[in-house]
Amino acid sequence: MRFEVQFRNTEPTEALIRRAQRKFEKVVKHLREPVEGHLVLTVERHRHRAEINVTSGRDTLKVQEETDDMYATVDRLMHTLERTARRLKERQQDRWASQPGQVVDGFTLAQALAEIEEEGTGEFETTEEEPE
Repeated sequence: MRFEVQFRNTEPTEALIRRAQRKFEKVVKHLREPVEGHLVLTVERHRHRAEINVTSGRDTLKVQEETDDMYATVDRLMHTLERTARRLKERQQDRWASQPGQVVDGFTLAQALAEIEEEGTGEFETTEEEPE
């Protein structure tokens, strides 16, 4: 895991760097190794902006947040990044689990679909009731 923090128009603080690193470590558990993160913290007048680019294997995640407090910005940014990383991980797991030809309990997906089609749709037929 590699994590870099860059400050623009503001003085770097060790507390802010530690906070960002601690929160980033929680996000890394949802990503594939090797993970590289580049966080840019910018202050323009009253706007505190944070943007992060994360490269994990073949995937790249980019998230931006903006508030009027830098600590709140970092917290929201990492929360959004974690949610995005978790969604990516779930999509990859679902994609892997639903690949054609994959054997699940001794059957392939194609065999299971063929059996459903052969059985017919008797269970799912609906009957229309006459209005009273």
